[in-house]
Amino acid sequence: MKKAAVIIVTYNAEKYIEPLFESLAKQDYPKDDFRLFLVENKSEDKTIAEIKKWVDAEINRNGSNISNKSNILNKDFLDVEIIENKKNLGFAGGYNVGMNKSLDRGFDYIVLLNQDMEVDEHWLSEMVKKVESDKSIGAVQSLMLLTKKRDKINSTGERLNYLGIGYSGNYQLLIINYQPKDNIISYASGAAVLFKSDVLKRVGLFDESFFMYHEDSDLSWRVRLAGYDIVLADKAIVYHDYKFNRNPKTFYWTEKNRLTFLLKNFEFKTLVLIFPIFAVMECGMLLHALVTGWFWQKIKSYGWVLRNLGNILKSRKEVQELRKVRDRDLKKYLVAGIEFGGLENVLLKYVANPVLKLYWWVVKRLI
Repeated sequence: MKKAAVIIVTYNAEKYIEPLFESLAKQDYPKDDFRLFLVENKSEDKTIAEIKKWVDAEINRNGSNISNKSNILNKDFLDVEIIENKKNLGFAGGYNVGMNKSLDRGFDYIVLLNQDMEVDEHWLSEMVKKVESDKSIGAVQSLMLLTKKRDKINSTGERLNYLGIGYSGNYQLLIINYQPKDNIISYASGAAVLFKSDVLKRVGLFDESFFMYHEDSDLSWRVRLAGYDIVLADKAIVYHDYKFNRNPKTFYWTEKNRLTFLLKNFEFKTLVLIFPIFAVMECGMLLHALVTGWFWQKIKSYGWVLRNLGNILKSRKEVQELRKVRDRDLKKYLVAGIEFGGLENVLLKYVANPVLKLYWWVVKRLI
């Protein structure tokens, strides 16, 4: 059995520890073949204390023998190694700490899992089974259901609009109505994804300049550029305590990272072809930002991109050198509209989406 490293970055996660660990402890994957790396991102709450409290309770309950409690907390029950960062490195930097350590230790598979998850007992086995089903697969995403509405979908794979806007596929759809054959996976959500170690060694880890948001689409697209496929493991089920974040401050991160993604990953010809509709949508987005209170976050995102343009172009050169697949072969993974179940907007539905779809219908033939 191949070795898997499951990495969880925690930040103010004390309320999630018990259900998360309870579900991980029930995995049917051989306990000797996976280790949990918990990267603590300088929480301000009692996350570490809650972890140790849970482990102590399990020790008392199971009578396990602990060889090194400060490092491997419970070797007989759940193999956990805690890495404490000196500061909050964000989603990208935090997971990179865990991925670098796991790659150095020689694990075959690197699995990323959000702190606000619970996992089905077959979750890890099904992830491994799926990635081993085809040599062309470089990464697999779990089927993500909502923790508080377990009959509804959180994500069946992330979708990426051709202007770089990502969103969860089939969000809030009843699972009984889900048709896997119709699903499009543009990229794998960083919330529950397995990568082959060999693939990560080739394409690199998260771009830490992203800090949070879009780092998963950026890494997934590099996987696709290198010629690997990304698929859904629909029997690897996780339950996500997901909340759609409408905090205006998040728009700074999402927008600067979206623009960086486009500049790094698309061919120059593609960027030229989408620029007219990009410019139109940016004007509309600025107007929307002005009305809804995140105008300065949008302006700040432009400022960050301009200040860091040299580094972005340097990253672009490195990414393009990985390329084995042209944009014309990857365009099938891009979607035209923005059809996220958690976003009801009349202008988006009746104005923006029809324009986006018409433009893509024309321009994709030229890519």
